[in-house]
Parts: sequence; C-alpha cells; structure tokens
Amino acid sequence: MPKINAFLICDEVLSENNKKVIRGIFDTIYTKRLPITHPYFAIYLHMDIPKENEKGYKYKIEIKKEEEVIYSTDFFSVYTNKPRNQITHWVVKLTFKEEGRYDIYFYIKWLNGEENTIKNYFFVKIINKHGK
Repeated sequence: MPKINAFLICDEVLSENNKKVIRGIFDTIYTKRLPITHPYFAIYLHMDIPKENEKGYKYKIEIKKEEEVIYSTDFFSVYTNKPRNQITHWVVKLTFKEEGRYDIYFYIKWLNGEENTIKNYFFVKIINKHGK
C-alpha cells in the first residue's frame, strides 16, 4: 500500500520551478440550486510508492454518489523509477444532481499484480441567498 502524503480536491494545480502550486483547496461545493455543472476542478495525489512497486502502475478514478458512479476514467499507465509520485487529474464539466457526500475512489493496479484503493470525499450543499 502506498503512503499517501496528500489527496486534495482543488481549483488548480500548476507546475512552477519543479514545484506544485495548489490553489483553492476545498471539501464542499456550495450552490444556490441543483443541478449544477462545475466547470472544472483538480484531484491531486502525492504518494510514496513501496519499493517493490517502483517500476510503475495503472490508476483509475471514480466519483460516486452512494453506489452510483457519476464520473469514471479508464486506467492510465504510469512508468516510473521514482519512490515518490504526484498525480494531477482534471475533472471537467461534472454535473451534480443532488446534495450530499460524493466519494472519490483512486484505484491502483501495480505491475506486480497487487491492487489498492484510496478514498476521499467532498460535499455538495445548497445555500440560501444569505450564504447559509
């Protein structure tokens, strides 16, 4: 299992001078009405990879509302010899139909056949005209 150093939902992840600049970290999307289509956000993952898995892996991301998958990717391949990895995945024009908790699943398939699932979550909440 990788050691997770950061698993963030944010507005932007930029690369500047070999560093990541993360802007607008959030755990709740506020809206005045539903459905809402969020223009874009980033999922950022920073992890230490176990020595036996440093050659590479495949990953897939899903976002679920309870058991319903509302967003899913194919598996992406990552070939690396680095013990630390940073992944930024952009989600574009995702529509949320209801309030509540949304779970993000990060599935990893290691080249040696092992599999891991890492999970995070965020909320979608309706606010009234006074911001509450």
